[in-house]
Amino acid sequence: MKRNLTPIATAVAILITGSGMAYAQQASDQNKDMTVVTVTGVRAALEQSLNQKRNADSLVEVITAEDVGKMPDKSVADSLQRVPGVSVATAGGTEGGFGENDRVSLKGTPSNLALTTLNGHTVSSGDWYISNITSGGRSVSYSMFPSELIGRVTVHKSSQANLIEGGASGNVDIETRKPLSFKKPFTLMGSIEGVYSEGSKKKDAQFSALANWKNEQNNMGVLVQLFDEKRTLRRMGQEFLWWDKVTPGIAPDWIKANPEVEGKWLSLLTGSSLFQQERERKGGMIDVQFKVNKDFSFDINGFYTRLDADNVNANFMLAPYQALSNNWSGVGGVVPSNYTIAGNQITSITFPAACPAGLNCANMGPSVQDIIARPGSYSDSKFVNFDWQWRASDSLRFTGQIGTTRGTGYARDYGYEAWLAYAGTSLTMHGLGAPANVTVDNAGTFNPRTGADFFGGWASDTTAKDKETYGQVDGSWQAPWSAVPTVHFGLRAAKHDRDLTWLQGTIAPAGGLLANRPKGLTNYPTSPWTTCCSVHGPSPAIR
Repeated sequence: MKRNLTPIATAVAILITGSGMAYAQQASDQNKDMTVVTVTGVRAALEQSLNQKRNADSLVEVITAEDVGKMPDKSVADSLQRVPGVSVATAGGTEGGFGENDRVSLKGTPSNLALTTLNGHTVSSGDWYISNITSGGRSVSYSMFPSELIGRVTVHKSSQANLIEGGASGNVDIETRKPLSFKKPFTLMGSIEGVYSEGSKKKDAQFSALANWKNEQNNMGVLVQLFDEKRTLRRMGQEFLWWDKVTPGIAPDWIKANPEVEGKWLSLLTGSSLFQQERERKGGMIDVQFKVNKDFSFDINGFYTRLDADNVNANFMLAPYQALSNNWSGVGGVVPSNYTIAGNQITSITFPAACPAGLNCANMGPSVQDIIARPGSYSDSKFVNFDWQWRASDSLRFTGQIGTTRGTGYARDYGYEAWLAYAGTSLTMHGLGAPANVTVDNAGTFNPRTGADFFGGWASDTTAKDKETYGQVDGSWQAPWSAVPTVHFGLRAAKHDRDLTWLQGTIAPAGGLLANRPKGLTNYPTSPWTTCCSVHGPSPAIR
């Protein structure tokens, strides 16, 4: 397109161009005395993560401290839950959730197939829940590692030779912050927070602080980090612990009176459970970093964390088999006053309010209360690690580490069980997606049955100690061959030990006296709780 400029437009254009040239000349002169300012933020954090993923030799995902700071994460697992291919759970097994993300799994596999390391080395970890203690495995409890530790987390989704063995589904490496990575000579960071749990109706304080110093030459630095975080948990729900078909051995008189119930599925042990826990995560880290010269540097890092997890679990359970089978005596039992059947499932059952005439219901109470106290339960983890880096030449580099790590899991269980006297009770289920309504007799009062075996108990003391001592040297050589530009090699040695002590006990004679019963047996909530459940086919599955 051809444009014809008027004389006035031409003059204005010349004036603007001249002014711009003069302004550019002045700016050029002023730039000689200006200081360059670099602005970092969310975009810089994203760029850093992308560059680390792009430069990796395998398929990885990376999150940095900046990524963590954008979200209200309280543990490393909270930060990892947004990474593609990573799943988190609030428990390590079948014990249900406990309010915090605790385990990390990769590619949809169990958490014990993923290996977690800190700064490239293994970390021993314990558990406070007895089933997780006794099951062993290499699954790490993330509830002991606050998110403030993170400098960077790398999730390795594919294997490579320089990763520690044991991660069948992948490896998660948590890199802590380093003193020389900070920009300013002195950095002080901290937070004081409060957490409110709706279940427990309690508020708890959470505190963390970090102090970092490095010299002006940027060759020596010290980092100190402390944390103390409390939380009160309360979980209410229902447990379906035993499903079975109605048979003559379970309900002889009921089948005689109502043959259609034989072979139908019935929940024989349904509990309204109350779990309460006070947990406190506390510990700290110290890191000293030296850069001797441009070719050699080393780092000494120590870490300790402990999770105190005192808890009490109470369960008020409906056990209809006691009344249906006359406490397994084989001489007949109570015939329910009402019931409903849907398909092959007994969806509701109601017992008479009073013991039927001609029956002795002294040992036929269809409800039982359990209370399990676990005082002093805890888990801890600690390590001391020495890292070094040496550039022997422009083409040959070495890195190495040596250290030791220890972890402990401890749980002491005191269990009490009391069978209550016979009274009318019922169980009602409302189908897929609707709540189950369980009414338990004697919920407001403690009314034990008169049989000799109304009261019992158990005890256990479980301790697991996990430890490892390790050493590792890795090298890389820039080869002159285009087909193989870099050669990696290394050597690692480790000694891993795990000791489990599991002591079983029973209640002492004095503990079985009614006068010495636990306080919780008389203070159970009076109103029944409900939870969502679904029942499927001949083999019921509960959600």
